[in-house]
Amino acid sequence: MSTDPSFRPDLYRGTARFYDEFRPAYPQPLFDDLRERARITGDGRLLDLACGTGQISFGLASDFVCNSPWDGGLEWQRVMADTVRNWTSEAGVTDRVPTNLAQHLAEEPHGTVLATAGYTIIGEFGFPTPYEWSVEQLTGFMYSTSILSRPALGPRCEAFEGDLRKRLLAVEAEGVFRERIAFSYTLMRSP
Repeated sequence: MSTDPSFRPDLYRGTARFYDEFRPAYPQPLFDDLRERARITGDGRLLDLACGTGQISFGLASDFVCNSPWDGGLEWQRVMADTVRNWTSEAGVTDRVPTNLAQHLAEEPHGTVLATAGYTIIGEFGFPTPYEWSVEQLTGFMYSTSILSRPALGPRCEAFEGDLRKRLLAVEAEGVFRERIAFSYTLMRSP
């Protein structure tokens, strides 16, 4: 019996517009560093694994011929995580993440799978970047996920938006939620 996680086929339906609009853009220093470390020459092909809507690919496309805000210890992040847990249950969408996903990733991390396929890890590079969210951006970010997308929430969208706004503004009345986003990439070479 396979222990591979099984994902719903409609998992990301309706999320692309929100992903493009509300996910923070990668910082220019990340692209510059990646171009230098990968020794991008203007030739070759780009393979962007786990690419979301392709923000890295689009950012580097001209160089070739042919990625969660509630993880953290800040009070607003704890409120956000609690709200996500509540609404995942309220909307009945707890099945949108396979129950064995964490176990599967612990047993077979992406790097191990790719190394087994012959890829060599050159390095892992991080770019912590200050970022400020508004309630609208955090709501849009949630809609960009497979867990609490607009299709997943259905007729509960308005109630979710109101509840999230109320909870977040209770901890940050000015409505600006600051954090450092840890953008990163793993550079690998093909066999």
